Amino acid sequence: MKVLYTLLCVLFLNVAAIAQIRTNQPVGGNISSSSAFLDASSSSTWNNSTNYNLGRGLLFPRVDLTRFSSMAYAGSILPNNYPSRFDGMVVYNSVTGIAAIGGTAVTPGFYYYSNQSTTNVNAGTWVRLLDTNGATSSASAYFGTLETNTPTVGDITALTTGTIEGGAYVGNLVFNVSTAGYFTFVVPASWRNPLLWIDGEETMNVIHPVKLVVIGDVSYLVWQTDISLPSGKVVTVN
Repeated sequence: MKVLYTLLCVLFLNVAAIAQIRTNQPVGGNISSSSAFLDASSSSTWNNSTNYNLGRGLLFPRVDLTRFSSMAYAGSILPNNYPSRFDGMVVYNSVTGIAAIGGTAVTPGFYYYSNQSTTNVNAGTWVRLLDTNGATSSASAYFGTLETNTPTVGDITALTTGTIEGGAYVGNLVFNVSTAGYFTFVVPASWRNPLLWIDGEETMNVIHPVKLVVIGDVSYLVWQTDISLPSGKVVTVN
């Protein structure tokens, strides 16, 4: 009788918990045919309502990134064995200051976590989903060749600096390789992926993101060619 009572309590709590969520597909059901793992979009048909103020938004918990100093890790796998565990985690930061993880300057808004470390789950950086150098503004770009494919911030800021507009590299950016090395192109993390032309020939899958750095209060993504380019090459970015 005691076991039956316990099972009934668990069942009741489970039903009560599920009742707090109304979706277009069963939570925990088979939704393998959908690109979305959870569909809570609004529809007068699905919600049986003509009130379009219902069922439209997902309210994120607020997070103070200036005090969020360590990733909590549950489970039997050690954090150092899975350092990219939290890559892509999205939070809404509610304060202005310096992030406790990564040291990024943060203001209220949405951020995602990006970690290039292969050993430390807490070695990442918070990147604003749309920062002050978003798609409608101009920004500084750093470009040139480096002997290393693990550049430091000092290596990057010593490169040539140019201004690009609107995240689209308007007018292209042309660089003549005078010193052999990895062509390095550094732009705000919120901007689109660059495409290279080398000696007038379009290239595919030649330039790759290698790390995320913070310069000033902006998160930059560092792109480099996968091979060292010889001198005399002409690189066009668009």
